[in-house]
Amino acid sequence: SDLGKKSQMKSTFEKTMLKISKGNNAGFFPVYFGYVDNDQCQISFECFDMKICIVEDNFWDCLSRLKKQYPDILLHCKGYKRNVYPSRMLLQMGKAIKVYEYKLGKQATFEDLVFIFSPEDSELTYSVDEQIVFFKKWINSLDNK
Repeated sequence: SDLGKKSQMKSTFEKTMLKISKGNNAGFFPVYFGYVDNDQCQISFECFDMKICIVEDNFWDCLSRLKKQYPDILLHCKGYKRNVYPSRMLLQMGKAIKVYEYKLGKQATFEDLVFIFSPEDSELTYSVDEQIVFFKKWINSLDNK
């Protein structure tokens, strides 16, 4: 039956409570993330009278589009941290559910992998460009070693 299919689909989604801010307003809201048709990734949540649902090839692209489409919405999680960026392998194999948290001058290791939706309050950015700039700065910081 259709009902059975629906509940089966729902189980591929996980829920995490995240602090979300918009301007001076902030609160904790449930954020749902998971996989939809054709192995695509979806993030959805409701906050401040808005319903937001984004589907992309991986979770990094979901958050990147979120930052571009809703520049006034800030998710307080690792995916919004300035020094966080996925590797090509994490994008292809892990759908970027985990990303690297980079430290200047230090090669990234397994210990630097963080869950993209882990709560985070420091060094957050609305800008994917700022994350790219930091990533390039990190690469250059390794060349000097």
